[in-house]
Amino acid sequence: MNITVDDSHLNNISQLQAFLKGSQRLVVNLENSPIEEKYKFISKTVFKFRYFKLNRGEKKIVLLYLKKITGYKHIY
Repeated sequence: MNITVDDSHLNNISQLQAFLKGSQRLVVNLENSPIEEKYKFISKTVFKFRYFKLNRGEKKIVLLYLKKITGYKHIY
């Protein structure tokens, strides 16, 4: 099964936060995707949001987004 995640409209932390609030019932994840696809998605997201320059609260939002999409229980 191939799932395409188009997150091009998510360009800042407040948009990520709005997505997370609005998608509580939405079940979209890459659980059954190959690990390479998950890693590619994580890498792209970390780079896109400049994760390492974010403050702690903003990092938490990015991590929650990654957990929701990838299906991972823990992301550090």
